[in-house]
Amino acid sequence: PSVTVRAKEAANVWNNLTEHEKQAFKDESSGLRAEYEKKREEYFSNVDPEILKEINKCACFCAYFSSG
Repeated sequence: PSVTVRAKEAANVWNNLTEHEKQAFKDESSGLRAEYEKKREEYFSNVDPEILKEINKCACFCAYFSSG
């Protein structure tokens, strides 16, 4: 089956869960989000701004040539 079909199946399963059943997933997601935010803040407070400039140059270049 295609990705679209699988996504619709997953959405159907999710929509049929009770709020109680969904809560475990929501709790895990919340914890992972907090961990991600912390690591992201640590990264940006410690990385050399010149490195970020170089990464952004490459990202813009790559996006330009991959868009069409």
